[in-house]
Amino acid sequence: MDIVNAGMNIDSEYELYKQHYEGLIEMGDLREYMIQEYVIRIFLSHVLEPLDIIPTHIKLNDKNSVHDYRKYCGISKAGKTVTPDLCIAKGWKWNNSSFDDYRAIVEVKTPVSIAISPYVITKDTTGKKSRYHEFDFKNISEISNSYLREELLTHSQTNDTKRNSKIIFTDGITWFFIENSIVKNRYNLGARRLHRYINSKSKIEVEFLGIDWEKNEVEEMDDPLMVEFFGEGISNSKAPDVFVGLVDEIKRFV
Repeated sequence: MDIVNAGMNIDSEYELYKQHYEGLIEMGDLREYMIQEYVIRIFLSHVLEPLDIIPTHIKLNDKNSVHDYRKYCGISKAGKTVTPDLCIAKGWKWNNSSFDDYRAIVEVKTPVSIAISPYVITKDTTGKKSRYHEFDFKNISEISNSYLREELLTHSQTNDTKRNSKIIFTDGITWFFIENSIVKNRYNLGARRLHRYINSKSKIEVEFLGIDWEKNEVEEMDDPLMVEFFGEGISNSKAPDVFVGLVDEIKRFV
C-alpha cells in the first residue's frame, strides 16, 4: 500500500461527504452517475491521493485502440469485457500495454435501485412508512437480483490478464469491500428512509425519503483558558467511528 493523504481532515471530510450527498437529495437527482461523480469519486480522490480514480463506465468499441480493457475488466458469458464504474490505479495510462498497476474497481448503485432494495417494507404495524431493511450479503452468490449478481461476479474474475479481484461496491451509504467474491468488510453510514410501492403501470417504484446519518461524536475540551474567558469549555464535533473506519479500510484495501 502506498502512503496516501495522511493530512486529510477526517472530521471536515465527513461534513463535506454529507453535504455533497444531501445536495443531490435536494436536487431530486439520485442517478447513479451523479452519486458516482459528485460523491464517490470526489471522496475517494481525497482519501487516496495521489492514486488515480478514473471513470471507466463508458467503453470505446475501437478494435484498434491501444487500451486493453481486459487488464481490469471481467469478461461476460458472451465473451465481452464489462467495464466498472471507476477504476483505482497508480499512474493511469490509456496506452496500457506495459501498465498493470490496477488496485481495485468501484461499482456504484443508486440507493433507489430495485437491485439493492429487495426488503423495503411500505408500512409498519402503525401504518407509518418504515425504515429500509439494510441490503446485505457475505458472498456475491447470495445476491437475489440476478443482474447485479452476474455483474459483480464478472467484475470479480481474475485471469492471465486481469489479476485483481478487489471490488468496492457502494451506493454512498453502505460500502462493501469484496475480494474473490467474498465480502471482507462492510460499513454503513446511515439508515435509508425509502418507500417501495407499485405504480399505476404495475411496476415497482422506490421513493427516497432521506438518510438518517450516523451522528457525529462530541469531544468535550475543558481548556482552562476557555473556561476563564467564557465560563465553560467547548465541544468539538468529530466524525463517527464508522466513517473513520471506512477511511482506514479504503486505504488498507487498495
